[in-house]
Amino acid sequence: MEGVSKHRQRDVRRWATGLAALTAAFAAVVAFLAPTAAANTQKADAELIYASAGYGYGGATFDWTGPGRASNIDLIVSDWGCDSNPVYAYFRVTRTNGGVWFTDTKRWDYSGCDTGDNTTYNDLSLSDGYNIAYLQVVICVRNGGCTTGGTSGRNPNA
Repeated sequence: MEGVSKHRQRDVRRWATGLAALTAAFAAVVAFLAPTAAANTQKADAELIYASAGYGYGGATFDWTGPGRASNIDLIVSDWGCDSNPVYAYFRVTRTNGGVWFTDTKRWDYSGCDTGDNTTYNDLSLSDGYNIAYLQVVICVRNGGCTTGGTSGRNPNA
């Protein structure tokens, strides 16, 4: 890259390396979710929510099973960082009255940037004594920040 500053060259190499890792991780997530959806017809109406950042991915499918309940939650957590900082995921819950709370349990993945490696947590559930309107996945990196994913569709039971 003649004529380009060393800093810019470094930035381009980092971007290319990050893009390659992101592409591999996305392919792993698609490969994981596709067979699950095809093999498990009871999850045909399940909703998908996810959060992703340069350091990792957290995605979940689930069913609304009551005004204050989500069940059949299958969560996948993927650590995309080639470092010693694993990632974890948890849920942000929004009540119909606008109140917000977060699940206490952090679900970790320690695989690092190993392509195709992730950690899955199946058949989870969460409930609230109040009506739940929406769910979101939050993905965090140890010794770093967190990213909150998009909001689910509104709970039809609430």
